[in-house]
Parts: sequence; C-alpha cells; structure tokens
Amino acid sequence: MEALSAESAADLATHRRIRKSPQLALISLHMLIALRVLAQFPQPPTPHRHASSDLCSMPGLAENAGRKLKPEDLLDSYNAQAALIHSLEASAIVRVQSSSRHAAKLRDSRPAPVEIRFLAPAWLRMTGVVPFSARRTFDMWSDGRDFRMLMPEGDVMKFFVGSVNAPPTSSNPRENLRPQMVLEALHWSLAKLAASPGSASNKGAGSQTIEVELTGPALGDRGRAEVEFDTRSGTVSRVEMLDEASKVVTDIDYNDWHEVPNSLDGETSVCFPKRVLVSDRQQDLQVEMKILSTEMNPQLSPGQLQLIPPRGIPVTRIPAHPQ
Repeated sequence: MEALSAESAADLATHRRIRKSPQLALISLHMLIALRVLAQFPQPPTPHRHASSDLCSMPGLAENAGRKLKPEDLLDSYNAQAALIHSLEASAIVRVQSSSRHAAKLRDSRPAPVEIRFLAPAWLRMTGVVPFSARRTFDMWSDGRDFRMLMPEGDVMKFFVGSVNAPPTSSNPRENLRPQMVLEALHWSLAKLAASPGSASNKGAGSQTIEVELTGPALGDRGRAEVEFDTRSGTVSRVEMLDEASKVVTDIDYNDWHEVPNSLDGETSVCFPKRVLVSDRQQDLQVEMKILSTEMNPQLSPGQLQLIPPRGIPVTRIPAHPQ
C-alpha cells in the first residue's frame, strides 16, 4: 500500500506540472506525435461541422443557445470574448497548406510541433521544435509592426526581417508567411457594428452573421470583418477579415471550443477553440492549428518573446514596398 501511495503521489505531481506548463505538455506528447500525428492530423474543418455544442459557450450566449439574437447581443459577446484574452502559451500541431497555387511546393509539408506565445496587443512568438532536441524547424516573432523569421532553405537557415505588411517576395511560400494570420486568429480586435449593419443575417440553421468595424494595432487595410456565430453552441464559427473594398483577405474557421482555466484568478475559465484554420486568400495559403494544451493569461513580458538572429546566419530585409 505504501508503494502504491508513493507512485500515485508521483503521478499526481507529474500531472500537475504538465497542466501548469504547456511546454512540458508538448514534450510529453512528442513520442505520440512522432508515431501517430501523420495518420491522425485532422482534415481542414468545413463550415457547419462544429462539434462544440455541449462543451462551452462564449460570454452571454449560453443562456440563449439556439435562439435568434439581436446584432447588439452578438457584438457584446464577441467583445467580451476579445477582452478575456491578454496572453497565452500553447502547444500545437501546425501545418501549412495550399489548395492550388503552391500545392506542389507544399506537397511534403507535414504537421509539426509548435510552441506559441502571445501577449496583447500584438506580441507573438511561434517556434517549431524538433522532438527531444534543442533544434528549431522555424521561428517567428512580431510586435504588431515588424516581424522576424528564422526559416530553413534546404540545409541552410535564413533570417528575415521586415514590416508585417511587407508584400510576399519569395518563390518559397513558407517565406511569405506573416504573423498577421496567427495574430488575427488568436486575439480578436475590439469591434463595433458596421455603419449600416441591419439585422444579423442567417447563413443556415443555427447560424447568424454580423458585420463589424475593427479597431486595434496591426490591422493594415483590414478594417472590417464578418463574424459568423453558431447560435446552437454559443460560439463563433468563422471570422472573415475584409479589406477596404469589402473583399475577403483572411478567412478564419473555429472548431472544438473547450474551457481553459484562467491564470489571472485561478478560479474562472475562458472558452477557447482547439482547432483553427486560417486561410490567406491573397497568397492561397492555409495555416491549420490543432491546440494540444493552453495556459490562458500567464504572466509574460515582451522580452520573453524576443527573437535574436543566430550568430553566423545572414539577415535578409524584406522591403515594405515592391522594388
């Protein structure tokens, strides 16, 4: 009995450490990932297949599940959800894909373990890791204005710096990735209803959509968005970022919402999606993220997210405007 008690205590301590640290959770899952991730990685989510009806709901929507709501009610829930997320640390499996334009070059793209850290309003660090190694498969940093990116080119690593709005210049689609895609997916900008939104439109049973005007850093020409709600589950199923001509530039699909403990008080929780598909329409690139573990609102500082060019690796500056 004493041996069993000691073993149980050790297991309990291990589980507590893993829950507190997404990085430990990532390491503990690497062996399973290496064996099964290629076979089990989910297909890109499709509209109206959101399996979150009995998991959790966004603020103010749980008690109205299945009902038709006013645009103001949907907007209030969207803004309340946006205000809940100040920082996060997450372990995820990420895959970059293309439907047609870059399909041949990304044919061998595989799901990869990634560590994600975010600090409001727009600090981001994404690091691709090699299981049981200090090596990085890639690394990206941004403060909402500029970005830095460590990316392989064959057997050589290259380091890129530039504005987050810098246009794509490389024939390698991976080098054209920008942090905006992930920032917009993880942290919503506060919004107000568009000037003449009318009533919330319906795109199907249990679905309502509002058009909003966005505020916040790093929006570029993305000043408006259409937000689609799954009113049966009380969550957002899709956000479409629009440019000044109301053309969709980024499409973000959300699935599998779960409760995540809130580190700010240790008592409440935040509803957060475990599967996210971000599509850049202009570049025909998709970033799919399967969130394995999340710590919501941990204490982070910009210095903890900094990315310094490794010694001996050339730095390529991407111009803000085409040459």
